[in-house]
Amino acid sequence: MKIIQNHLLLKLFILLLCTTCKSQTGILNKNTQEIVNVILKEYDSVSLITETYYNDTTFKPINVLNPYYRAYSYEVMNKDSIKKNNNIAYSVFLKDINGIISKNELDEMKEKYKSWSIKNWQKSNIKNNKVNLISLNDIEQYRESIPLIRFSEPLFTKDKKKAIIHITYSKNKTGGNAIRILVSENGKWVIKGGIANGTSG
Repeated sequence: MKIIQNHLLLKLFILLLCTTCKSQTGILNKNTQEIVNVILKEYDSVSLITETYYNDTTFKPINVLNPYYRAYSYEVMNKDSIKKNNNIAYSVFLKDINGIISKNELDEMKEKYKSWSIKNWQKSNIKNNKVNLISLNDIEQYRESIPLIRFSEPLFTKDKKKAIIHITYSKNKTGGNAIRILVSENGKWVIKGGIANGTSG
């Protein structure tokens, strides 16, 4: 009788564990979709590349974290407020994101995210009807018409309250890439700032 009870308890525990994992995945998917749509609100009309970086062996989650790590290595981040505000790099790029995601949180994210989990964006993910989804194979026919955008899946802090996403934007064969930092405030994702990470052409 005791063996049967233990067996039933074990099954109940496994079922509960699976349900918890599924609901956590659902929350992550909801957060990811909300972040994608917050980013896309910034664009009036844009072509979104459906492929994420899932199959890109040269671009890993650490590439998204590196610009923020570099921001922490700038000497200006450790200076007093007067010296910070007199520094162009700080006032233009770093002020809005200073300390939002701590170095400790970056380290946790680096440990957690070793690879990508989302392969493609789907039309069902997108609320903005001015967004045109295109494949990487079709870039050439759109390159000179409306802007092209590609982004990574968001990387979340342990508490799921903050996230970093990498964005590449181009139009007429010029553009750039950057990371954006978002925070969940009262259940809504808000862009707090970003760091430019180069130009493309």
